[in-house]
Amino acid sequence: MALIEATVDLGPARDLLADMQREMPGILEDAVLAVALEVEGELKRSAAQRLDKDPTGDLVRSIRTVDRQGGVKVVGSDRPYARIQDVGGPIRPTTGRYLAIPIDQPKSLRGKWPRDYARGELYFVQAKDGRAYLFHAPSGRLEFKLQESVTIRGTRWFTDVVDRMPQIAGEVVVAVVEDRLRALT
Repeated sequence: MALIEATVDLGPARDLLADMQREMPGILEDAVLAVALEVEGELKRSAAQRLDKDPTGDLVRSIRTVDRQGGVKVVGSDRPYARIQDVGGPIRPTTGRYLAIPIDQPKSLRGKWPRDYARGELYFVQAKDGRAYLFHAPSGRLEFKLQESVTIRGTRWFTDVVDRMPQIAGEVVVAVVEDRLRALT
């Protein structure tokens, strides 16, 4: 034995490591949920900022986190037009022959479509050059241009957030793990 000595007791460290090992599945589950909810929030912000043609906010409200088997979380939208808004491409009517494109609608009419008008308010009008319109009889205005298809540019509202997911996940996981481990000590 030396003239000076220190006693090192690894018992508390061993206990902390055992606690961490027991808690790790729950910590990781919390981290996965936190990442999914952060991505959900980023997607909602991105869609709200980039989709000015979402007057009702339906797409933003449709974004949610869903549990899948094995602890997997899936974040996305079930709206059929969500993907086309992200990547762009042609849009064709699902019912009828034409898409109704609003013509300079005042904000008070934003989000109002032909089906929202009373019967007899809108009349089909075809110009000499073949273009088709819906005329609003009471106001005397052309309300909608009718087209068989349109091509829209993608806004990357979804893709840009997904491209940032590794960074988002890294930051969130570190914060969750640090918080949970700090609570154990």
